[in-house]
Amino acid sequence: MNPPASSVPGVPGTPPSAASSEVLSAAADAAAGHDPLDEVLRQIVGGYFVLGSVTSIIALAAAGQVTGESLARTVLLTPFLLIGFALSGPARRLLDNGWTRGAVLAVSAASGVLLIGRVLLSRG
Repeated sequence: MNPPASSVPGVPGTPPSAASSEVLSAAADAAAGHDPLDEVLRQIVGGYFVLGSVTSIIALAAAGQVTGESLARTVLLTPFLLIGFALSGPARRLLDNGWTRGAVLAVSAASGVLLIGRVLLSRG
């Protein structure tokens, strides 16, 4: 008996439905010269900042650190946040010449090395 045709290279017997649209889309982007990892990186970093911000706000509110003054500043700065969000798409097309991913990875690596060094030095 022959195994069924495989749609995923190197994985015998996988049905054609196993090749998800995300995989096909990523392959098409890669063929067109786009790095699909850049978009994933942007989504991960964006999610990280949203989660971190929400967590910080909840922790500050729980500790009684949210004041009328901080709320007034938030209201004052919100239009600038919205303007920055609106301009980020067009700016990304103009500014990202393929170096963003490398810059983010370099900053992440440097942060990791500094954190490890800080932990090692604090033990001594």
